[in-house]
Amino acid sequence: MIPGPEAGYHLIVLARALSAVTLLLVSSGAFALTLKIGTMAPEGSPWDAALRELGGEWADASGGGLDLKLYAGGIAGDESDMIRKMRLGELQGAALSQLALGEIVPDVLALDTPFLMRSDGEFEYVLRKMRPYFERELDRAGYELVTWSGAGWVHFFANRAISSPDDLRRLRLGVPAGDDELLDAWRRLGFHAYQLPISDLLPGLEAGTIDAFYAPPTAAALFRWFLSAAHMSEIKVAPVVVAFVVDKRAWKRIPEGLRSRLLGSARASEARLDRLSGGLDASAIRAMVRDGLTVDPETAASDAAWRALARAGAGPLIGKLFSREAYDEVVGYVDRYRAEAQGARASGG
Repeated sequence: MIPGPEAGYHLIVLARALSAVTLLLVSSGAFALTLKIGTMAPEGSPWDAALRELGGEWADASGGGLDLKLYAGGIAGDESDMIRKMRLGELQGAALSQLALGEIVPDVLALDTPFLMRSDGEFEYVLRKMRPYFERELDRAGYELVTWSGAGWVHFFANRAISSPDDLRRLRLGVPAGDDELLDAWRRLGFHAYQLPISDLLPGLEAGTIDAFYAPPTAAALFRWFLSAAHMSEIKVAPVVVAFVVDKRAWKRIPEGLRSRLLGSARASEARLDRLSGGLDASAIRAMVRDGLTVDPETAASDAAWRALARAGAGPLIGKLFSREAYDEVVGYVDRYRAEAQGARASGG
């Protein structure tokens, strides 16, 4: 029998009733879920504070049913450990940098191509345009992308002046552990590169097993790495991406009607982080300079040398570390931004 119009009406009523019941269960505390979240951000840092604030907003939105239990400062291990623990169900989410995100979706590392992007404007534009691509890829890998934001820029740090690539080639460079392709890339370019976990960076500097590393100034300041590497290159190496992801198995346990409200709250938190990150590098550098950091200036000659090095190094990584598709899309957005900016300047905009 073909259902009449009244059947459609009853379905709508039923759907609304189910939605109301879901909200009632959430608000009455019948829904209860704890999400254990790992982050390398130290307790009390801006990123830690942002996650805790978001946790409070999510608790309110869920009527107290959803609890974000935060493990800050690497208590849950380094970022690779956090990914492993999410897969095992020991953590339900993590705030990860692009190097760790690259373990889940390698194409994220296309954003990390040294010296490709040069300004905050370029980075913000590319980050916004590439978001749908990485939302899809993370979804396929089993993760919900909750927040997606910039966190400053990577610079080189060393225990002596590093104005040019040749200066850095004379030193032992510490690079993040776990990525053999990246290690090989540095070595092919003539650098004495050695892998080590982030937790071993300070002991390595203090023991003299490495002389240099690369990191955002905020991290160098927070973890006090600069005290054993008191020179920083002025030139920006690459932007930093930070994303908060939640395992899909846990995410699907949240009532569907609540998820969109949580994501809306997360977007507001993301916007706050974006506004904050612009000044964090500058304030971190000022603080480190007061404590003895020397900023080695960028010159036209050093800029040209670093960018030539980047062009030589990027080629072997395309198709190995990340896909040609992702790289070409990132480059295309960089070129589009520069063309639009040049057009605006030419028209007096």
